[in-house]
Amino acid sequence: MTTTMLRLWTDLVKLHPDVESGALTESVFAIDLGAIAARDPNVPIVNRDPEAFFRSTYLTADLRKLLDEVLASLVGKSGYNRVLKLRTPFGGRKSHTLAALLHAARARKALNVIPEGRSFADPGNVAVGVFDGEKFDARDGKLVEQTSVKQASSLLQSPGKMPGPPGHGARGRSAAESHSARCGREHLCVH
Repeated sequence: MTTTMLRLWTDLVKLHPDVESGALTESVFAIDLGAIAARDPNVPIVNRDPEAFFRSTYLTADLRKLLDEVLASLVGKSGYNRVLKLRTPFGGRKSHTLAALLHAARARKALNVIPEGRSFADPGNVAVGVFDGEKFDARDGKLVEQTSVKQASSLLQSPGKMPGPPGHGARGRSAAESHSARCGREHLCVH
């Protein structure tokens, strides 16, 4: 009987330079969709820059399918569900998925930096809206920089369907607050 010596994984795997140097910070993993949408220069480049983002993102079968369906819908192909709900537990990569959709919608050509991204439909210029519940005041809205416009969720503009005062959901919360409590803090709308 012969035995085979297994090689160490460190001999077979080349770590990303950030990991190897010890310079990888937690902010790279804790994606702030609102800050990415606002093009905040303090967001790590790997999350802020669409090409860097796609170079460092492994497109799982599910993420590939989602990008394919959303981008195909944006070019007018029918047969796709236009309303999607991402359901995963905390840490389930919802924000990363939303960031991928945001970057794909804003800068579709950035997907071309990875071979598996080249075949997706290109919708051209797309209007993108991001609702970041973490930086939104349900009562006062949010002042949009460089304008005098206050953004408010469409959920605030129509009365809630739940019991309570008009325009408010359970326990006196606004419809937006109730929605955010049920569905998470971040939302992305592309059309």
